[in-house]
Amino acid sequence: MLIKNFLDFLLSRERGIDQFAKKKRGYNRRSQRQRKEQSADVSSKISGHKIAHIAPKSTRTQHSPVNMQGQHNDRSQCFDVEESIDQGSSSIDENHTKEQSMRRRYTPLFSQDITEITTNLTVSKNEGQVMYYQNELPVFIHAENDMASFKMITSQFCVSGRVKQIQIARTFSIPPVSVKRAVKRYREYGPQGFYAVRKTRGASVLTEPVMIEVQLLLDAGLTVKKIAERMGLKRDTLLKAVQAGKLHVAK
Repeated sequence: MLIKNFLDFLLSRERGIDQFAKKKRGYNRRSQRQRKEQSADVSSKISGHKIAHIAPKSTRTQHSPVNMQGQHNDRSQCFDVEESIDQGSSSIDENHTKEQSMRRRYTPLFSQDITEITTNLTVSKNEGQVMYYQNELPVFIHAENDMASFKMITSQFCVSGRVKQIQIARTFSIPPVSVKRAVKRYREYGPQGFYAVRKTRGASVLTEPVMIEVQLLLDAGLTVKKIAERMGLKRDTLLKAVQAGKLHVAK
């Protein structure tokens, strides 16, 4: 009786072990199948993402899928539009900063104390007057706000070999390019190049008597071209006056 019970116990144990092994094998197969499916999905997504980024815009718009991944085309177009907008705004900002830098005027900084430009050349400011000393002897003086004299004397120092351009820039805290331009002007035109009167536009051709006569001719029905030929004026000048509202064409 004991032996029979022991044999039944062994048989039931073997059956339980077999069932457990079968369940384990089935679980392993299902997990392997799931892992393969997940890896396949990930690889397809990665390949599609690479193709969308590597392909040019024309192929992206023509050959992009329209199913579950079809929205990628719309997103890529949105990204392209955003990039173009960003580039446009950045170019506008760059142009704006360039215009501001071109309009900026750099004024030199003059110290109240004696400042060394070189070991032999010094500068100081006293009561609005800037004095330059060569070996403790005054060599030049100009007003603090006299930029023409400042550019002239510093350029003269550079051209004569007393100082270097970078020393002037560092001493007075101005850009080196400003010193370079001043030196170029000094070499081309000399000291008088800094004091020459700037050329301005001459007197206006359309004086008040001329404007009255032109307006009378316009009221009489003459065209702008005929009036310009008759009075020896430029047609563009009269057209600008008409556009500005200074002259009125009869309708």
